[in-house]
Amino acid sequence: MDKDKKDKKEKEKPERKAEQKKADVTEKKEDLKDQKQEENKKIEPAKDDKTVKDEVKQETKKEAKDEVNDKASVPSRETQEGPDSGPQIKLGLYGEKIGMTQVFDEEGNLSPATVIKTYPGIVIQIKSKEKDGYNAVRLAFKEVKKDKLNKPEAGLFLINKLKPHKFIREFRTEAVNDLKVGDVLSVQQFKQGDFIDIQGVSKGKGFQGVVKIFNFQGGPKTRGQSDRWRAAGSIGAGTDPGRVWKGHPMPRRQGHDTKTIQHLKIISINADKNYLFVKGAVPGPRSSLVRIRPSIKKELIRKKK
Repeated sequence: MDKDKKDKKEKEKPERKAEQKKADVTEKKEDLKDQKQEENKKIEPAKDDKTVKDEVKQETKKEAKDEVNDKASVPSRETQEGPDSGPQIKLGLYGEKIGMTQVFDEEGNLSPATVIKTYPGIVIQIKSKEKDGYNAVRLAFKEVKKDKLNKPEAGLFLINKLKPHKFIREFRTEAVNDLKVGDVLSVQQFKQGDFIDIQGVSKGKGFQGVVKIFNFQGGPKTRGQSDRWRAAGSIGAGTDPGRVWKGHPMPRRQGHDTKTIQHLKIISINADKNYLFVKGAVPGPRSSLVRIRPSIKKELIRKKK
């Protein structure tokens, strides 16, 4: 019996030792955690009256700035209603000339096309015959920061609770009752196959001579003509009339004139990116501002019929 008891005790000894080791390890881990927590806890120094006053001043300044920002950043009707909101009346738009490309139609015909990135126009003012003597609508294009505008222009957008825009342009129309302040007119007012008139400022070419502007022949290229090859020559008689006729072709500044190209056909429209593909050339260099209106000739033809 004694031998059996001794054997049992010898078997239980290693098990107890293992349990004690586990308990010791867990106790050590808990002690380390407590030490780390105590180290992380830093005793904050007591604040003086001056520091408390400074913190209160800073908080009040932040609150005042937040109030000013809230007043300045008025939620626009464009973001509330979406870019496609409002009636899509054929009124007109402004856009930026991107450049020229080639487009194939469904039949496989190749045609040159000008790409125009249009800006959605927001109605900021409606003029009527009773108040202003004529019917018109003022539209704003291309969003900008508030600092880019002067105070009168920025006031228009603050009164109407709209985001500031760079360009403000007026369009004559009789459909004044169909529009209201805040309506957005996008490129969706036009369709593929419509005809439009585009107005822009042509490329400036500086001061040029008569050979380049009016295609003059110039002087004879014979011996002795060293500086008369591109000269204008005689500009009138001496005795009678004794003066230069008004409108006589002479050297002058060329280009940088307002030009309108009428009756251009819309090949395609990308409504998601506000792109217009117009058949033919448009006046002005790349990234220049152009005015887009429905074609006048098409309307005149319809009225005659």
